[in-house]
Formats: sequence, C-alpha cells, structure tokens
Amino acid sequence: MKNLNVLYKKDKSEPRIKVLVSYIILVWLIGLLNGGKTVVAEDIKPGLKVSIAAAEGFIIYTKGNIPLRISFENVGAEKLRILKQFYPLPVFFAFNMIRKDGTPIDVLGGGKIDFLESSTEYIELNSGGKFDFQINLAEIIPSAEKLIDGEYTISLIYHNQYGENCFKGSISSNAIVMEIKTP
Repeated sequence: MKNLNVLYKKDKSEPRIKVLVSYIILVWLIGLLNGGKTVVAEDIKPGLKVSIAAAEGFIIYTKGNIPLRISFENVGAEKLRILKQFYPLPVFFAFNMIRKDGTPIDVLGGGKIDFLESSTEYIELNSGGKFDFQINLAEIIPSAEKLIDGEYTISLIYHNQYGENCFKGSISSNAIVMEIKTP
C-alpha cells in the first residue's frame, strides 16, 4: 500500500484546471443560449442614458423647492423598454447632493416596492427616443433645514430590478450645479 501512495502525487494545479474547464463550458453554454452569437461588450452595454437638469423656468431654488427634470434617452440602435414606475423616488433613484465645501447632504435612498405585474406599464423608446418628467428633490431631503445658501452638485443613479423585457440594472447621470437661496 505504501508504494501506491508514493506513485500517486496529487497535482496542485488540478483545482485550477477544473475551474478553467468549468469556465470554458459556461462560456460555450452562454453562446448556445445566445443563438450561437458571440457575446461582446457592446451587446451588454446599456442603450439607456439618464440625465438631470434644472427644471425650465426656475431661476431661484429654495430649501423647499428644488425642481429637477429627469430624462431617459435611448442611445442604442434598437427599441428599448423601461418600466413606467418612478415612485417612490428612493426605490428607483439614488441622489447624490454635495455642498460646494464638500459636505454631503442626506437624501433618502433605497427601498423595495410590491406591485402587481398585471398593472405594470412600460415606456418604449425607439432609437434616439426620449422620455422625461419633473420632480421636486426637496421632497425627499430629510434634512432640508440643514441646507444653507450656496452651490450644490447633484447627480443620480437610476436602478431598476422590476418588470419583464425591460431595462434592468443601474446607470449614472451627469452632475449639475445648482444654487440654492433662502426665500
């Protein structure tokens, strides 16, 4: 028996080989599920762009009134569906608000929502198509009283995990600078 143990040496690279073979099989299966088409980075890039801007017609922004326009644009070549559900805002958007001196402002974020799939609506955007809506950011700032006069940089992250055959994932917006004044 001792001789058999001496003859068999376990190769330390064996677990790495198993992982490599498993990875190759996984890539091959994904290719089969994708109709034999090779998956490249362009195929998984989102064709959706989200941006924010100060709402038109407003010059003075106050602690209780910070109107923003959120815009979705299909920058891809194919039609794209997005869930027509944006409220409650903190479930679908994470806002970043930073005072000029670098102080972050707390904005409500996160959560989960339950709704009936049968009542789910979608927005279809053709290539180049846009959809936008307006919000009041002040409605979800729990510490609005801590806002002081000055410049703030604001951006957001849109995230969606709900719906069928629609955009799911997270995308970041541009950043804008707004001045807030006491009325």
